[in-house]
Amino acid sequence: MTIRLPNLSLKLPVLVKKDNGGYFAWVPGWDDVYAPGDTEEEALRNIVETVIAVTISYVKHGDSIPVGMVCKEGVNSRITPHLIDVDVPVSVKVPHEEMYA
Repeated sequence: MTIRLPNLSLKLPVLVKKDNGGYFAWVPGWDDVYAPGDTEEEALRNIVETVIAVTISYVKHGDSIPVGMVCKEGVNSRITPHLIDVDVPVSVKVPHEEMYA
């Protein structure tokens, strides 16, 4: 049985850099969360999808969700900071009651 929980709401910093004719977005402190795009807006849409997929994987595998931010990159004219809101749908599988009888 799967139980649907309320969405996990995250507010995350995202940095976007113009890169070789396109854009590259990433969440500082989340090593596996980055996304390219042809435009800055597309990179931001793609990073939201990536955050959702990675967060679902963290929850599914019982991993901790990174908190805080580590930013070694200085913000300059090539790097634009953003703050995104992400709602992650969360569900958990619960063993059937018969397993405990």
